[in-house]
Amino acid sequence: MGKSDVRVIFFGELPPSTIHGASISNNINLAILRSKYRVTVIEEFADLKYHDSFSISKGLAFFKSFTKYLLRLVPKSHSIYYGVVYLSKAGICKNILLVFFFKLRNPASKIILHFHRSDISSFLASKLNSFLFFFLNRFVSIYIVLAEKQSEQLRRLGIINTRVLFNTIETEYSDEQLLDISSEEKEEITIIYIRNYIRDKGIFDLIRAVKEYNKNNVRQVVLECYGNFSSSTIHDELMLLSKEIPKVKINSQITGEQKYKTIYESDLTALPSYNEGLPLSLLESMSLGTPMIITNVGFIEEALGTDYPYYCFPDNPQSIIEAIKRYEKDPLKSRLEIKKRYQKFSQKNHAEQVLKIFDE
Repeated sequence: MGKSDVRVIFFGELPPSTIHGASISNNINLAILRSKYRVTVIEEFADLKYHDSFSISKGLAFFKSFTKYLLRLVPKSHSIYYGVVYLSKAGICKNILLVFFFKLRNPASKIILHFHRSDISSFLASKLNSFLFFFLNRFVSIYIVLAEKQSEQLRRLGIINTRVLFNTIETEYSDEQLLDISSEEKEEITIIYIRNYIRDKGIFDLIRAVKEYNKNNVRQVVLECYGNFSSSTIHDELMLLSKEIPKVKINSQITGEQKYKTIYESDLTALPSYNEGLPLSLLESMSLGTPMIITNVGFIEEALGTDYPYYCFPDNPQSIIEAIKRYEKDPLKSRLEIKKRYQKFSQKNHAEQVLKIFDE
């Protein structure tokens, strides 16, 4: 199938410069869009150490990317602008700047913005945030949302131009590509954490839970953690805490085939986060049949259901311990059941839905 004459311009973060759920999702979606449309990409970079904070260097980096964006807008018209919704005061101002200049150059074209977070209600609790968001909303043709629950949430706010697009993962492996799961009980329970080291992801709660569990149980837990550090403070605190626990290892980031192999060979993954949308790390685990200990926040329930046995609670290490104990009762059954739940998040379904939304 040849490419259409429709031009799409994208502004946002991408791997490998930036690696988190939203950037990976952006990359997956752009690959799908390139199969049909003429896509222009302006990459934004925000250093992880400035996560959820503003800095002069972060502002300068944005305006450098913004200048490139303007230079690409001027010579050619575009049919669609695609980007993410930034849920912060500075972020919404960035959104407004980007879509305003797009509309100046392309007044009849569409703007599609993608939600990757679930905390819109708390964001809009501020009157200024609410004013900025609803000013932005005047320009937006379609919002892509992570789940049906999020679509309902926005409808209650009077926003009806939403389309649900479940996240998917970068790579899918068939059973033939993976080692057989052994039914033999291992001497130790292996748990992995694959996410950037951010306090609100529950990494400190997870380490404390493993420490407490290993003090009181003969069968020990080995916790392997992989990610980038969000600050030097987080790095120092994690290293100090992990030194007290021989079974806990803090590692650098892991990607590609090595990441999937590590997930597959572990007993459990873990993400006791305080706030999520629909995390890609969960879908990666589900696709491989590896259960995840996870908080029931954001739209995770749409993936796992209400009766999922390995939910834990935010800021609650004891609930992580209880989830580990529940897993021990029937580990093989857990793997088979979670793999079945992945099907609606498959790459095939995702690609079909992306093109359907952009073809409207």
